[in-house]
Amino acid sequence: DDGRGVYDMVWVQKNKAHPKVRTKKDMYSRLVSNILTHILQRSKEESLTRVVVVIDQALTKKEQGYLLQVVKSHLKRFAVPFHIFFFATKSDHNSQIADYGSWSMFVQLERGEGRPLDVINTRVASTFDFFGGGVAEYY
Repeated sequence: DDGRGVYDMVWVQKNKAHPKVRTKKDMYSRLVSNILTHILQRSKEESLTRVVVVIDQALTKKEQGYLLQVVKSHLKRFAVPFHIFFFATKSDHNSQIADYGSWSMFVQLERGEGRPLDVINTRVASTFDFFGGGVAEYY
């Protein structure tokens, strides 16, 4: 462990999503595509030998199907071997870390409470506000 940031954090202010792209399928497609592009472009320099994607098993089968389709099609373009797993968050340490990261970002944005995020900040490689450039709020 060399102390570098290893986690990428993305957040979405849902009320900035245009009503035409607010379905779960549209949101999953846009988010996953942007997240994977960001991570894999940055990782080209690191000579990846494989990519492992873990998705929360709590999603419906339909939602899992959407994500699986989007993730597979996107990863195939990068020509790196990949594995996709659906695990319950409680049984996967990386999912628990992601859950903590999500919660810490939420309390930072919602209440201005920065201590939880400060605990993991040295491990965060990048943060991205998905609709950060937008000002229109639809609800």
